[in-house]
Amino acid sequence: MIKIIAFDIGGVLAYLDKQQLTNHEKLLLQFYLNKEKMDFELEQEVTEKIDSIYQKLYIPIEKNFQALESIVKSGYLPSIWTNNRPAITAWIESSGIGKYLLPQFLCNSCNMPSGVNKPKPMFYIHALRQMGTLSNQVLFIDDNKKNIIEGEKLGISGIQYQTEQNLEEEIKQKIKQLERKYL
Repeated sequence: MIKIIAFDIGGVLAYLDKQQLTNHEKLLLQFYLNKEKMDFELEQEVTEKIDSIYQKLYIPIEKNFQALESIVKSGYLPSIWTNNRPAITAWIESSGIGKYLLPQFLCNSCNMPSGVNKPKPMFYIHALRQMGTLSNQVLFIDDNKKNIIEGEKLGISGIQYQTEQNLEEEIKQKIKQLERKYL
């Protein structure tokens, strides 16, 4: 029985729009993402500005935020499963998603052992342990088919999201399909 709906961020709850950034912000983002060696002043500037850069970079997909709110109202627990950097946490809070999440339901590869990220099996194992749940209790939504396939190998049901889909309807249909399977 599904109890948790796990959402990827990039491509599912938000899209990335680097066009919103100035050239200098793009440079700072590049340093941040690549963890390139920086002099102290540049590192300090990246630290000071990265949260505001993420606010501009990640554009919420409103219809999918509505789907998240709907699943919460239906009694399911939302989770975030992402390969991201720590700066995404401020975006999650400012976007409003944070109010729905239990702290242990934010499963970010940057908080896992080094090298553990989607689609590696250890990402999913770590996320399940972190949430204290079983694989058959999670429905995972990601735009990357490979991430879905790897999760399914571990017993995690998945939906590959594509922008033209009505995510709320897809979730409802998948849950009905899974409920029939378990009856």
